[in-house]
Amino acid sequence: MKKSNFLKIVMTLVMAFAFSGAFAQTTITVIDFSGANATAPTISSIAAGVETPLTNPADYTVGGAGGNVITTTATLGVGTYAIYDGSGERTTFITDGSITSITVRTHTIAFSQDGNYEQNAEEVYQTVGSTFRLYADPDPIYNPSYAGAGTLDANALWTWDLGDIDLAPDAAIGGSWVDDATGINENYVEITAPSAAGSYTISVTESNTAVACTDNGQSIAVNVIAAPIATITTLDPAVACGDQAAAAVAMTFTEAVPAALAGYAFAVTESIDNLSDLGGSPTVTNVTSTADFVDYPTDGKLNTGNALTGAASPYGFTFNTSALTVRNNQITRYTYTLVKATNQGASASASGLISAISQKSEYIDVIVNGGDINTYPWGAKSTFIAIVVPQPQTGPIYYIPNDYAY
Repeated sequence: MKKSNFLKIVMTLVMAFAFSGAFAQTTITVIDFSGANATAPTISSIAAGVETPLTNPADYTVGGAGGNVITTTATLGVGTYAIYDGSGERTTFITDGSITSITVRTHTIAFSQDGNYEQNAEEVYQTVGSTFRLYADPDPIYNPSYAGAGTLDANALWTWDLGDIDLAPDAAIGGSWVDDATGINENYVEITAPSAAGSYTISVTESNTAVACTDNGQSIAVNVIAAPIATITTLDPAVACGDQAAAAVAMTFTEAVPAALAGYAFAVTESIDNLSDLGGSPTVTNVTSTADFVDYPTDGKLNTGNALTGAASPYGFTFNTSALTVRNNQITRYTYTLVKATNQGASASASGLISAISQKSEYIDVIVNGGDINTYPWGAKSTFIAIVVPQPQTGPIYYIPNDYAY
């Protein structure tokens, strides 16, 4: 597949907004790529693709315990601003003039293209709550240095239209900057944690301040979908007498993706225990446990190429328990529990489901920013329990013997 030649300019914004009229300045805390305090940051305004450095100290001062806090002399006005730290790492942010406190993380401007991005050839699926980026390939005529050095022409502008997609910063900023018909000298857009599922058309048009012409732009379909859910649908059986055959346990996976994209990482544990009785608080003695009775790791997900069934969501899967035999001639309980894939260990969040799309959706959070893969809660039923009891052994009948005398 053809790889896109996209500039990898990595930007992460973590915003804290305060709207009190008592503030007359903007405080910007700058964190570098590694997550530590940046050093000697500077700030520039961006207008019509041109960056203009603010004059230090007339416009701002730099302080803080780590020398990483920019304090402007007045609240920053409406516009786009670029932050550089002392290592040359960069990020940008937008303000509507009401931001008085913001934390930004700079990232290295990588002139080598990110080969994991591909040219638009299909609809995009993204899990709700996962931040993602889209890149537009710069026109080589107007950006002749891009292919080699990754440099954008100073006059090149990109205007993005996100349609109705929900952006987390919208409520605080008062309108997404990519929707206001203002071009910026950046060939990417970062969509922060969209919270509303839906199908959206996102478009972008490149222009250049040196000439008065544009084309019809490019567009891409983005489907923001609800988090995946897995649940066990087979009901727990009644207590059974004596040895029983293995039980078939059915599951469903609900996620609004085509069958070709459906893939799930999870595991099933098995615990076989002897119980002292069938009361509410029996003494439990473990016979044996298996952590990976069923295991589909993130690099070997359950999908329609192996055991996942169905042409559309909800998809199906069935696993068989061990033979439900009475162990040690005692009441025996078999418990099967959904857990996260065993190859995740402590690297993922709490026990839950990972899907192919949810994992891919976290490219920025995991691959770029070094975070953990997120897992999603199980559905209404995440365990299957079967209990078998030994067959009662009827004891001998006692009577008064015929030769008893008194």
